[in-house]
Amino acid sequence: MRKQFLLLTVVGSVILFVFLRLYNLTLLPVFADEAIYIRWAQLIVQDPKQYAFFSMYDGKPPLYMWLLTGFLQLKPLDPLWASRLLSATVSLLHLGILLVTVRKLHLKRAIYPITILLAAIFPFMLFHGRMGLMDGLLALGMQILVLGLIQIQRDRNFLGSLVGGLGFTIALYTKTP
Repeated sequence: MRKQFLLLTVVGSVILFVFLRLYNLTLLPVFADEAIYIRWAQLIVQDPKQYAFFSMYDGKPPLYMWLLTGFLQLKPLDPLWASRLLSATVSLLHLGILLVTVRKLHLKRAIYPITILLAAIFPFMLFHGRMGLMDGLLALGMQILVLGLIQIQRDRNFLGSLVGGLGFTIALYTKTP
C-alpha cells in the first residue's frame, strides 16, 4: 500500500511537472536572447558548414544551438515552440538527474515526491523550463557534475569521473563564463 501511494505521488508529481512546462508554452513574450538563439539555429539548419560555429562570434558556445537544430527539423513546429520544447525537455532531464542524485545520497524514498514538487515550482527551473534559453542546459550540466562528484566521493570509482567530466563538458559547451 505504501509503495503504491509513493508511486502514485511520484507519477502525479511528474505529470504536474510536465503540465507546468508545456501548458501555454508560447504564452510568455519572446525574450531577445531566445530570438537570437533561434536565428542562429535556423542558420545552422540552412548551411551547417558555414554557420555551425556562428554563435562563437558572440562568445556563446554552440551546444544549445546544435540541439535546437534537431528540434527545428520537426517541420510543423513553430520555431519559438520548438525552442521552448527543447528547454522543457532539458528541464525534464534535469528532474531525472535530480532524482538520481537524491537516490545516490541514500535519502528516503518519501523525499522523491517532495523533490519533484519543489523542482516543479522552483522559479529558476520553472522559468528556464518554459523559455528557450541555454541556462537550463547549463543547470543540467552542473547537476550532472554534482552527481559525478557524489559518485566519486561515495563509490570511489572511475564512472564518477566520467559522469562529472560529462557534466562539466555540457556546462562548458553551453556557457563558457
